[in-house]
Amino acid sequence: MLPNVTSNSIRLERLRLECVGSELGQILISYQIPIEARSRLLGVSSIKGLLKFMFKSADRAMSEKLTDALNLARVYEKLKGVRLVEPIDCYYLFVVVLIQEMRDEDKV
Repeated sequence: MLPNVTSNSIRLERLRLECVGSELGQILISYQIPIEARSRLLGVSSIKGLLKFMFKSADRAMSEKLTDALNLARVYEKLKGVRLVEPIDCYYLFVVVLIQEMRDEDKV
């Protein structure tokens, strides 16, 4: 009976990862980032670059972008089992991009 329990646990874990991967895919698609790029975006520096890209995207309101960034950090934590980006990092990058955009607007 033990092998069956182990087999079910493995299936449940795979299903959980599929669901989390789908959640990540929804966020990436909303920023027109191909699903194929997902495997390259699993490192800390890649995630921070992705967050900056999301914040610079003109398609959404800034509040939506921040919510998406926090969700992205949460989803990556579920996928990797480790928190790669703290919520404070999301807020910091958000403010940095916002300041850069304000400076760019002042130059025009």
